[in-house]
Amino acid sequence: MGHIRDLMRSNPPFFDGKGTGLEVETWLISLDRCFIMYPYGRNTKARCAIMRLKSFASIWWWLEEERISVSINTLSWEIFLERFKARFLSPQWRQSRADELYALHQFGISVDQFEHMFYELKQYADIGNDEVMLVQHFLRGLNDRISGRVRVFELALIEVAVAKARLVEQNLVRAHGGVLRHLLRVDNNSSNRRDRNSFRASRVATLSIGRTGTGRGADRVSHGSPLRVHLRPLVGEASNSPVG
Repeated sequence: MGHIRDLMRSNPPFFDGKGTGLEVETWLISLDRCFIMYPYGRNTKARCAIMRLKSFASIWWWLEEERISVSINTLSWEIFLERFKARFLSPQWRQSRADELYALHQFGISVDQFEHMFYELKQYADIGNDEVMLVQHFLRGLNDRISGRVRVFELALIEVAVAKARLVEQNLVRAHGGVLRHLLRVDNNSSNRRDRNSFRASRVATLSIGRTGTGRGADRVSHGSPLRVHLRPLVGEASNSPVG
C-alpha cells in the first residue's frame, strides 16, 4: 500500500483509452518518471499503471485480464506494457515511429541525445535484439566524422559502440574546442542530412569555413541555399592548421 500512496502523491495522469499515439506515449512517459522516483518492482509497476486507467481503458484491461488468464498478483510490467501498446498504439503509428528510426540522424544533438532518441524509437522497428543490426543502424545515423572513426573497430555490441562514439566525440571536442563543438552538430553529408530540430524553419544559409589560397580565408555566408559546412581535416589528418 505504501507504493500506491507514493503513486497518488506523484499524481500521474489517468488514461482513458482515447487520443493519439503521441498522447499514449506521453502517458507512458509520465509513469516512467514516477518509476524513476520510486524503485517499484515489476508487479508493482503494472499495478500502478492499472490504477491510472479509467473509462474505456479500464474496461479494456478488465476484458484483457480475462482473455490472457493472468493474475494481478503475478502480472509483470513487461506483459502489461506489451498488451497495452498492442491495443492503443496503432500499426500506422508504430510504422511511422519505425520510419523515424530509419531516418534518424545526429543533427544538432550530442551522441548522448542521439542514443536516447535511438533507444526510444528502436522498440517500434523490426530489429529486436540483434546486436549487429543495432550497431549498424546506430552508426548509420551518427555524424560522419564520428561514425567513421567508430566503424574501424568493427564492434559487435551496441553498448560498446555507444561508449566508443562518446569517446570519439569527446576527443574531437577536446582537440578542436568550442568551434568543433558547434560544427559537429551539423552533418555535411547532403545525402544523409535530416533536420531534427526545425533548422530549415530558421534562416537558411551556406557557411563555408576553410582556407582560401595561402592566406586565412574569410567566412562566407550567402542566403537561399541549404546549410553546408566544410571542415578542414582533423588532428591526425593535418597538423595545426587553423580553422577559418
